[in-house]
Amino acid sequence: MKLKCFARLALCALLSFIIIAPTCPAFADEDTSITESEKTRLAGDLISAAMDLVLERYKYADELTPEYLYENALRGVMAGLDEYSAYLSPNEIYELERGFSGQLYGVGITLIQANGETRIGVVVNDSPAEREGLRPGDLVYSVNGADVNDMDVQDILSLIAQTNTVIITLERDGAQTDISLQKAQIKFQTVFARKFDELIDTASNKGNRDCGYMYISEFGDETPEEFARAISSFLSGGIKHVVIDLRKNPGGYADSVIDVCNQILPEGPIMHTVDRKGGYVTYKSTLKEKVFEKIVVLTDRYTASAAEVLASALQDADAAIIVGERTFGKGVIQSLYPLPVGGALKFTTEEYLRRSGEKIDEIGVTPNVIMDCDTDIYIPAQPAFSTDDKFLQKAYELLLSR
Repeated sequence: MKLKCFARLALCALLSFIIIAPTCPAFADEDTSITESEKTRLAGDLISAAMDLVLERYKYADELTPEYLYENALRGVMAGLDEYSAYLSPNEIYELERGFSGQLYGVGITLIQANGETRIGVVVNDSPAEREGLRPGDLVYSVNGADVNDMDVQDILSLIAQTNTVIITLERDGAQTDISLQKAQIKFQTVFARKFDELIDTASNKGNRDCGYMYISEFGDETPEEFARAISSFLSGGIKHVVIDLRKNPGGYADSVIDVCNQILPEGPIMHTVDRKGGYVTYKSTLKEKVFEKIVVLTDRYTASAAEVLASALQDADAAIIVGERTFGKGVIQSLYPLPVGGALKFTTEEYLRRSGEKIDEIGVTPNVIMDCDTDIYIPAQPAFSTDDKFLQKAYELLLSR
Protein backbone atom coordinates (compact mmCIF):
# COMPACT_ATOMS: atom_id res chain seq x y z
CA MET A 1 0.00 0.00 0.00
CA LYS A 2 2.79 2.40 0.80
CA LEU A 3 4.31 1.84 -2.63
CA LYS A 4 1.00 2.57 -4.32
CA CYS A 5 0.57 5.72 -2.28
CA PHE A 6 4.09 6.86 -3.18
CA ALA A 7 3.37 6.26 -6.84
CA ARG A 8 0.24 8.44 -6.66
CA LEU A 9 2.16 11.20 -4.87
CA ALA A 10 4.96 11.08 -7.44
CA LEU A 11 2.46 11.33 -10.28
CA CYS A 12 0.76 14.32 -8.64
CA ALA A 13 4.15 16.00 -8.18
CA LEU A 14 4.96 15.44 -11.84
CA LEU A 15 1.62 16.78 -13.06
CA SER A 16 2.01 19.87 -10.91
CA PHE A 17 4.86 20.98 -13.16
CA ILE A 18 2.92 20.57 -16.42
CA ILE A 19 0.99 23.55 -17.75
CA ILE A 20 -1.89 22.59 -20.01
CA ALA A 21 -1.99 25.00 -22.96
CA PRO A 22 -5.01 25.62 -25.20
CA THR A 23 -5.33 22.99 -27.92
CA CYS A 24 -4.99 23.67 -31.62
CA PRO A 25 -7.89 22.87 -33.96
CA ALA A 26 -7.75 19.31 -35.31
CA PHE A 27 -9.09 17.61 -38.40
CA ALA A 28 -12.78 16.84 -38.34
CA ASP A 29 -12.85 13.32 -39.78
CA GLU A 30 -16.62 13.37 -39.99
CA ASP A 31 -16.67 16.54 -42.09
CA THR A 32 -16.72 15.15 -45.61
CA SER A 33 -17.15 18.62 -47.11
CA ILE A 34 -13.43 19.36 -46.66
CA THR A 35 -11.45 18.56 -49.82
CA GLU A 36 -8.03 16.88 -49.83
CA SER A 37 -6.48 20.19 -50.91
CA GLU A 38 -8.09 21.96 -47.97
CA LYS A 39 -6.88 19.23 -45.61
CA THR A 40 -3.35 19.74 -46.91
CA ARG A 41 -3.55 23.49 -46.26
CA LEU A 42 -4.96 22.87 -42.79
CA ALA A 43 -2.11 20.47 -42.03
CA GLY A 44 0.38 23.14 -43.10
CA ASP A 45 -1.32 25.69 -40.84
CA LEU A 46 -1.12 23.26 -37.91
CA ILE A 47 2.59 22.67 -38.45
CA SER A 48 3.18 26.42 -38.74
CA ALA A 49 1.25 27.03 -35.51
CA ALA A 50 3.28 24.35 -33.74
CA MET A 51 6.54 25.91 -34.92
CA ASP A 52 5.41 29.38 -33.79
CA LEU A 53 4.50 27.96 -30.39
CA VAL A 54 7.92 26.32 -29.99
CA LEU A 55 9.75 29.50 -31.01
CA GLU A 56 7.66 31.58 -28.60
CA ARG A 57 7.63 29.32 -25.51
CA TYR A 58 10.51 26.82 -25.75
CA LYS A 59 13.11 27.44 -23.02
CA TYR A 60 16.01 27.28 -25.50
CA ALA A 61 14.26 28.92 -28.46
CA ASP A 62 17.11 31.43 -28.87
CA GLU A 63 19.19 28.54 -30.22
CA LEU A 64 16.61 27.67 -32.88
CA THR A 65 15.66 29.09 -36.26
CA PRO A 66 12.47 28.62 -38.31
CA GLU A 67 14.66 26.98 -41.00
CA TYR A 68 15.89 24.40 -38.49
CA LEU A 69 12.35 23.54 -37.42
CA TYR A 70 11.16 23.42 -41.03
CA GLU A 71 13.91 20.99 -42.02
CA ASN A 72 13.28 18.71 -39.04
CA ALA A 73 9.52 18.79 -39.67
CA LEU A 74 10.16 17.57 -43.22
CA ARG A 75 12.53 14.89 -41.97
CA GLY A 76 9.84 13.65 -39.61
CA VAL A 77 7.16 13.62 -42.30
CA MET A 78 9.33 11.67 -44.75
CA ALA A 79 10.64 9.24 -42.11
CA GLY A 80 7.03 8.33 -41.37
CA LEU A 81 6.40 7.14 -44.93
CA ASP A 82 8.77 4.19 -45.32
CA GLU A 83 12.39 3.26 -44.72
CA TYR A 84 13.51 4.54 -48.12
CA SER A 85 11.88 7.98 -48.10
CA ALA A 86 13.69 11.02 -46.72
CA TYR A 87 14.22 14.76 -46.79
CA LEU A 88 17.64 15.65 -48.18
CA SER A 89 19.36 18.93 -47.42
CA PRO A 90 21.17 20.75 -50.26
CA ASN A 91 24.49 19.40 -49.00
CA GLU A 92 23.15 15.83 -48.82
CA ILE A 93 21.85 16.09 -52.39
CA TYR A 94 25.24 17.36 -53.51
CA GLU A 95 27.05 14.45 -51.87
CA LEU A 96 24.52 11.93 -53.24
CA GLU A 97 24.87 13.17 -56.81
CA ARG A 98 28.66 13.35 -56.56
CA GLY A 99 28.72 9.78 -55.27
CA PHE A 100 26.72 8.39 -58.17
CA SER A 101 28.66 10.51 -60.67
CA GLY A 102 31.88 8.70 -59.77
CA GLN A 103 33.55 11.97 -58.72
CA LEU A 104 34.03 12.19 -54.97
CA TYR A 105 35.68 14.50 -52.51
CA GLY A 106 36.15 12.36 -49.47
CA VAL A 107 38.18 9.64 -47.78
CA GLY A 108 37.32 6.77 -50.13
CA ILE A 109 35.19 4.28 -48.20
CA THR A 110 31.70 2.86 -48.20
CA LEU A 111 29.98 1.72 -45.00
CA ILE A 112 27.78 -1.28 -44.27
CA GLN A 113 25.74 -2.11 -41.18
CA ALA A 114 24.85 -5.53 -39.82
CA ASN A 115 23.97 -6.85 -36.37
CA GLY A 116 24.11 -3.34 -34.92
CA GLU A 117 27.68 -2.78 -36.12
CA THR A 118 29.13 -0.38 -38.68
CA ARG A 119 32.03 -1.64 -40.76
CA ILE A 120 34.13 -0.46 -43.66
CA GLY A 121 32.76 -1.70 -46.97
CA VAL A 122 34.69 -1.02 -50.14
CA VAL A 123 38.00 0.84 -49.87
CA VAL A 124 38.51 2.84 -53.05
CA ASN A 125 41.78 2.34 -54.90
CA ASP A 126 44.28 5.21 -54.55
CA SER A 127 42.20 6.97 -51.88
CA PRO A 128 43.19 8.45 -48.49
CA ALA A 129 41.60 5.42 -46.81
CA GLU A 130 43.67 2.97 -48.83
CA ARG A 131 46.87 4.94 -48.24
CA GLU A 132 46.24 4.92 -44.47
CA GLY A 133 45.66 1.17 -44.47
CA LEU A 134 41.90 0.92 -43.91
CA ARG A 135 40.56 -2.49 -44.86
CA PRO A 136 37.14 -3.91 -45.76
CA GLY A 137 35.56 -5.29 -42.60
CA ASP A 138 37.22 -2.89 -40.11
CA LEU A 139 34.78 -2.16 -37.26
CA VAL A 140 33.99 1.57 -36.91
CA TYR A 141 33.45 2.93 -33.38
CA SER A 142 33.40 6.67 -33.85
CA VAL A 143 33.81 9.44 -36.41
CA ASN A 144 35.30 12.77 -35.33
CA GLY A 145 34.73 11.73 -31.72
CA ALA A 146 31.02 10.94 -32.14
CA ASP A 147 29.90 7.41 -31.23
CA VAL A 148 28.28 5.82 -34.31
CA ASN A 149 26.66 2.82 -32.60
CA ASP A 150 23.13 4.24 -32.79
CA MET A 151 23.52 6.10 -36.09
CA ASP A 152 22.36 5.03 -39.51
CA VAL A 153 24.72 5.17 -42.48
CA GLN A 154 23.37 8.50 -43.78
CA ASP A 155 24.01 10.19 -40.42
CA ILE A 156 27.56 8.82 -40.30
CA LEU A 157 28.23 10.05 -43.83
CA SER A 158 26.92 13.47 -42.79
CA LEU A 159 29.51 13.51 -39.98
CA ILE A 160 32.26 12.67 -42.45
CA ALA A 161 31.05 15.44 -44.78
CA GLN A 162 31.41 18.14 -42.10
CA THR A 163 35.22 18.30 -41.93
CA ASN A 164 38.18 18.10 -44.29
CA THR A 165 40.13 16.01 -41.81
CA VAL A 166 38.22 12.95 -40.64
CA ILE A 167 39.27 10.98 -37.56
CA ILE A 168 37.90 7.43 -37.52
CA THR A 169 38.23 5.17 -34.49
CA LEU A 170 38.14 1.55 -35.59
CA GLU A 171 38.89 -1.91 -34.32
CA ARG A 172 41.01 -4.47 -36.08
CA ASP A 173 42.31 -7.74 -34.64
CA GLY A 174 40.91 -6.80 -31.21
CA ALA A 175 42.72 -3.47 -30.94
CA GLN A 176 41.28 0.05 -31.30
CA THR A 177 43.12 2.77 -33.16
CA ASP A 178 42.47 6.36 -34.32
CA ILE A 179 43.19 7.05 -37.97
CA SER A 180 43.28 10.57 -39.37
CA LEU A 181 42.24 10.92 -43.01
CA GLN A 182 42.65 14.03 -45.14
CA LYS A 183 39.95 14.30 -47.80
CA ALA A 184 40.92 14.36 -51.46
CA GLN A 185 39.38 14.24 -54.93
CA ILE A 186 38.67 10.60 -55.78
CA LYS A 187 37.69 8.88 -58.98
CA PHE A 188 35.36 6.10 -57.87
CA GLN A 189 35.29 3.16 -60.28
CA THR A 190 32.14 1.05 -60.03
CA VAL A 191 33.15 -1.83 -62.33
CA PHE A 192 36.28 -3.85 -61.57
CA ALA A 193 37.27 -6.49 -64.17
CA ARG A 194 40.06 -9.07 -64.27
CA LYS A 195 40.83 -12.44 -65.81
CA PHE A 196 40.35 -15.26 -63.33
CA ASP A 197 43.97 -16.36 -63.45
CA GLU A 198 44.93 -12.89 -62.14
CA LEU A 199 42.69 -13.26 -59.08
CA ILE A 200 42.96 -16.74 -57.62
CA ASP A 201 45.29 -19.70 -58.01
CA THR A 202 43.89 -21.50 -61.01
CA ALA A 203 47.21 -22.67 -62.42
CA SER A 204 46.22 -26.35 -62.17
CA ASN A 205 43.29 -25.72 -64.51
CA LYS A 206 44.09 -25.27 -68.16
CA GLY A 207 40.54 -24.08 -68.89
CA ASN A 208 40.78 -20.82 -66.97
CA ARG A 209 42.21 -18.70 -69.77
CA ASP A 210 38.77 -17.85 -71.12
CA CYS A 211 37.18 -17.02 -67.73
CA GLY A 212 36.65 -13.44 -66.58
CA TYR A 213 35.42 -11.73 -63.42
CA MET A 214 33.52 -8.45 -62.91
CA TYR A 215 32.65 -6.79 -59.63
CA ILE A 216 29.96 -4.04 -59.80
CA SER A 217 29.89 -2.00 -56.59
CA GLU A 218 26.84 0.15 -57.49
CA PHE A 219 24.91 1.51 -60.46
CA GLY A 220 25.96 5.13 -60.95
CA ASP A 221 26.23 7.50 -63.89
CA GLU A 222 29.49 5.99 -65.13
CA THR A 223 28.61 2.30 -64.62
CA PRO A 224 27.19 1.58 -68.12
CA GLU A 225 30.30 3.01 -69.80
CA GLU A 226 32.64 1.17 -67.41
CA PHE A 227 30.66 -2.05 -68.00
CA ALA A 228 30.91 -1.61 -71.78
CA ARG A 229 34.69 -1.14 -71.54
CA ALA A 230 34.99 -4.28 -69.41
CA ILE A 231 32.98 -6.34 -71.91
CA SER A 232 35.06 -5.02 -74.81
CA SER A 233 38.28 -5.86 -72.96
CA PHE A 234 37.05 -9.37 -72.17
CA LEU A 235 35.96 -10.11 -75.73
CA SER A 236 39.21 -8.85 -77.24
CA GLY A 237 41.08 -11.01 -74.71
CA GLY A 238 39.23 -14.19 -75.62
CA ILE A 239 37.00 -14.30 -72.52
CA LYS A 240 33.94 -16.48 -73.14
CA HIS A 241 32.75 -17.19 -69.60
CA VAL A 242 32.24 -14.56 -66.91
CA VAL A 243 31.31 -14.09 -63.25
CA ILE A 244 29.39 -10.92 -62.36
CA ASP A 245 29.77 -10.23 -58.64
CA LEU A 246 26.89 -8.20 -57.14
CA ARG A 247 27.64 -8.89 -53.48
CA LYS A 248 27.26 -5.81 -51.27
CA ASN A 249 25.85 -3.86 -54.24
CA PRO A 250 23.12 -1.58 -52.78
CA GLY A 251 21.68 -0.55 -56.17
CA GLY A 252 21.66 2.90 -57.71
CA TYR A 253 20.01 4.53 -60.70
CA ALA A 254 17.29 2.64 -62.61
CA ASP A 255 18.49 4.14 -65.91
CA SER A 256 21.97 2.80 -65.23
CA VAL A 257 20.95 -0.83 -64.65
CA ILE A 258 18.60 -0.74 -67.67
CA ASP A 259 21.56 0.37 -69.81
CA VAL A 260 23.74 -2.41 -68.36
CA CYS A 261 21.00 -4.98 -69.03
CA ASN A 262 20.85 -3.89 -72.66
CA GLN A 263 24.52 -4.86 -72.97
CA ILE A 264 24.24 -8.41 -71.60
CA LEU A 265 20.59 -9.51 -71.24
CA PRO A 266 18.95 -11.38 -74.15
CA GLU A 267 16.16 -9.58 -75.99
CA GLY A 268 12.97 -9.21 -73.96
CA PRO A 269 11.70 -7.55 -70.76
CA ILE A 270 14.17 -6.25 -68.18
CA MET A 271 11.64 -5.23 -65.54
CA HIS A 272 8.15 -3.78 -65.17
CA THR A 273 7.13 -0.79 -63.02
CA VAL A 274 3.76 -0.08 -61.40
CA ASP A 275 2.78 3.32 -59.97
CA ARG A 276 0.09 4.20 -57.39
CA LYS A 277 -2.60 4.47 -60.07
CA GLY A 278 -1.77 1.12 -61.62
CA GLY A 279 0.23 2.57 -64.51
CA TYR A 280 2.31 -0.28 -65.93
CA VAL A 281 5.54 0.23 -67.89
CA THR A 282 7.79 -2.49 -69.32
CA TYR A 283 11.49 -1.83 -69.96
CA LYS A 284 13.05 -4.08 -72.58
CA SER A 285 16.45 -5.23 -73.74
CA THR A 286 17.05 -5.15 -77.49
CA LEU A 287 20.19 -7.33 -77.44
CA LYS A 288 20.06 -9.77 -80.36
CA GLU A 289 23.20 -11.85 -79.89
CA LYS A 290 24.60 -13.66 -76.87
CA VAL A 291 27.69 -11.91 -75.46
CA PHE A 292 29.20 -14.70 -73.32
CA GLU A 293 28.76 -18.46 -73.49
CA LYS A 294 28.20 -18.76 -69.74
CA ILE A 295 27.47 -16.27 -66.94
CA VAL A 296 27.45 -16.83 -63.19
CA VAL A 297 26.12 -14.07 -60.91
CA LEU A 298 27.16 -13.85 -57.25
CA THR A 299 24.69 -12.41 -54.72
CA ASP A 300 24.39 -12.04 -50.97
CA ARG A 301 21.87 -10.65 -48.48
CA TYR A 302 23.06 -7.09 -49.22
CA THR A 303 22.50 -7.29 -52.99
CA ALA A 304 19.63 -4.83 -53.41
CA SER A 305 17.46 -2.71 -55.68
CA ALA A 306 19.02 -2.13 -59.11
CA ALA A 307 21.41 -5.05 -58.50
CA GLU A 308 18.37 -7.29 -57.99
CA VAL A 309 16.98 -6.10 -61.33
CA LEU A 310 20.08 -7.36 -63.15
CA ALA A 311 20.27 -10.65 -61.22
CA SER A 312 16.57 -11.47 -61.61
CA ALA A 313 16.45 -10.52 -65.30
CA LEU A 314 19.42 -12.76 -66.14
CA GLN A 315 17.90 -15.58 -64.09
CA ASP A 316 14.45 -15.28 -65.69
CA ALA A 317 15.98 -15.27 -69.18
CA ASP A 318 17.98 -18.44 -68.36
CA ALA A 319 21.04 -16.37 -69.24
CA ALA A 320 22.91 -16.88 -65.95
CA ILE A 321 23.25 -19.11 -62.93
CA ILE A 322 22.75 -17.20 -59.66
CA VAL A 323 25.01 -18.35 -56.82
CA GLY A 324 25.05 -17.21 -53.20
CA GLU A 325 22.48 -15.92 -50.72
CA ARG A 326 18.92 -14.72 -51.27
CA THR A 327 19.07 -11.00 -52.00
CA PHE A 328 17.82 -8.12 -49.85
CA GLY A 329 14.38 -7.66 -51.44
CA LYS A 330 14.07 -3.97 -52.27
CA GLY A 331 11.62 -3.79 -55.14
CA VAL A 332 10.59 -0.13 -55.00
CA ILE A 333 11.87 2.97 -56.78
CA GLN A 334 12.42 6.40 -55.21
CA SER A 335 12.20 9.68 -57.12
CA LEU A 336 13.89 12.93 -56.12
CA TYR A 337 11.79 16.13 -56.12
CA PRO A 338 13.72 19.39 -55.54
CA LEU A 339 12.03 21.96 -53.27
CA PRO A 340 11.88 25.67 -54.23
CA VAL A 341 13.46 26.66 -50.91
CA GLY A 342 16.34 24.21 -51.24
CA GLY A 343 16.76 20.55 -50.48
CA ALA A 344 14.60 17.81 -51.94
CA LEU A 345 12.14 15.08 -51.07
CA LYS A 346 13.09 11.51 -51.91
CA PHE A 347 10.19 9.11 -51.71
CA THR A 348 8.82 5.88 -53.13
CA THR A 349 6.87 6.38 -56.37
CA GLU A 350 6.84 2.96 -58.04
CA GLU A 351 7.22 -0.75 -57.41
CA TYR A 352 9.20 -2.79 -59.89
CA LEU A 353 8.61 -6.40 -60.88
CA ARG A 354 11.15 -8.82 -62.29
CA ARG A 355 11.27 -9.91 -65.94
CA SER A 356 8.84 -12.74 -65.17
CA GLY A 357 6.36 -10.29 -63.63
CA GLU A 358 6.91 -11.59 -60.07
CA LYS A 359 7.54 -9.36 -57.05
CA ILE A 360 10.96 -8.63 -55.60
CA ASP A 361 10.01 -6.30 -52.74
CA GLU A 362 10.39 -8.05 -49.37
CA ILE A 363 11.03 -11.31 -51.24
CA GLY A 364 14.37 -10.93 -53.00
CA VAL A 365 15.96 -13.16 -55.60
CA THR A 366 16.55 -16.80 -54.66
CA PRO A 367 19.78 -18.16 -56.20
CA ASN A 368 19.89 -21.30 -58.31
CA VAL A 369 22.74 -22.47 -56.07
CA ILE A 370 22.20 -21.36 -52.48
CA MET A 371 25.25 -20.83 -50.29
CA ASP A 372 25.56 -19.46 -46.76
CA CYS A 373 28.04 -16.69 -46.05
CA ASP A 374 30.33 -17.48 -43.12
CA THR A 375 30.16 -13.92 -41.85
CA ASP A 376 27.85 -10.93 -42.10
CA ILE A 377 30.71 -8.65 -43.05
CA TYR A 378 32.49 -10.42 -45.92
CA ILE A 379 33.30 -7.99 -48.70
CA PRO A 380 35.13 -8.69 -51.94
CA ALA A 381 38.49 -6.97 -51.52
CA GLN A 382 39.80 -4.99 -54.46
CA PRO A 383 41.96 -5.87 -56.31
CA ALA A 384 43.25 -8.99 -54.51
CA PHE A 385 40.70 -11.71 -53.80
CA SER A 386 40.93 -14.28 -51.06
CA THR A 387 41.64 -17.82 -52.24
CA ASP A 388 39.25 -19.11 -49.57
CA ASP A 389 36.30 -17.16 -51.00
CA LYS A 390 33.97 -20.14 -51.41
CA PHE A 391 31.46 -18.12 -53.44
CA LEU A 392 34.13 -17.24 -55.98
CA GLN A 393 35.49 -20.78 -56.06
CA LYS A 394 32.00 -22.19 -56.66
CA ALA A 395 31.39 -19.72 -59.47
CA TYR A 396 34.68 -20.73 -61.06
CA GLU A 397 33.77 -24.43 -60.85
CA LEU A 398 30.47 -23.74 -62.58
CA LEU A 399 32.22 -21.85 -65.38
CA LEU A 400 34.49 -24.84 -65.98
CA SER A 401 31.65 -27.40 -65.94
CA ARG A 402 30.83 -27.05 -69.59
